[in-house]
Amino acid sequence: MLGEDLREIRIFAFCFEYKARVSAEEIFNICKAGPYWEMRLKRVPFWVKNIEEGLKNKDWKRVFSNAEENCANAHYLIESGGRRCRRKEMMDVCIDVEEIRASGLPAYWTAGGGRVINVFSWGEDSKKVLEELERRGHVPIEYKVASGPKIIFKE
Repeated sequence: MLGEDLREIRIFAFCFEYKARVSAEEIFNICKAGPYWEMRLKRVPFWVKNIEEGLKNKDWKRVFSNAEENCANAHYLIESGGRRCRRKEMMDVCIDVEEIRASGLPAYWTAGGGRVINVFSWGEDSKKVLEELERRGHVPIEYKVASGPKIIFKE
């Protein structure tokens, strides 16, 4: 899938300036030791299938609802293991995104890199999503989806 196919997607990023409190290795070990690890492993192929099919059909709701569910599930495993990766400010963004979506606008979140929450939206309503995030006091950085790869020949 090339960037051209993804051009209607808007990504609003929230970067938080604090040290990650839990390493990737700790996260993996906490999740693996928890009682829900096997259930997660069984669910992963379902998420992958839905995301792949959503991408093929440009069904962004299917793509991003499954991506968010996967991310939320991972955080649930971490948090039920006694650790918290997302701080209050990060949780505020996630909760606001879920409330914005409940109002009927397409908005989904994922977390990445320990200090970033990405919000995905698309179509005409993505402008309203941005306005609503800002109205709630958030200051996102908007990313652009890159074009597809280009081969450059050097002579």
